[in-house]
Amino acid sequence: MSYYRQFPYKNNQLRIYINNYKDKMLQGIASFGIDKKSMVFQNIISVILAFDSFIDSQNFPQASTERRTFNNHKLSKKEVLSMEKNNEVKSNHIGKPPIDDKAVFIVEVDYRQNATWQGSVVWVEANEKKQFRSALELIMLMTSALDSPSTESFTKVAKEI
Repeated sequence: MSYYRQFPYKNNQLRIYINNYKDKMLQGIASFGIDKKSMVFQNIISVILAFDSFIDSQNFPQASTERRTFNNHKLSKKEVLSMEKNNEVKSNHIGKPPIDDKAVFIVEVDYRQNATWQGSVVWVEANEKKQFRSALELIMLMTSALDSPSTESFTKVAKEI
């Protein structure tokens, strides 16, 4: 039985398969939603923006604040779909991650308060789960896991923040 079966797909869930990590830059494949949309990414910010647009379109989890912009322009559903298209987001089932993955993270966003995400992240290889309070903290947890071959670093960052 695959260890991925214990994590059924949900609309508020993001799976991140890291296959390249150098100088704190995460690259790989991300998939999300129950229809398993996926995208190849060169930096983690593009994943965060695409997934945030996706959960905006689902309105779950609901944002507690309105997005602020310099031009006070709200994104229409058409613009969100265009953004997904530009980020090469495709409906595509990833049954098994690529063999050369350095790490797999399963992120579940439970809340969107103070213009950021709160939830949990599972580092699949270490079978370790941590809570995060912001997208920045999530990135720090993932990079700490990749910087260290053991779970010690992942746990240390979670305690320090």
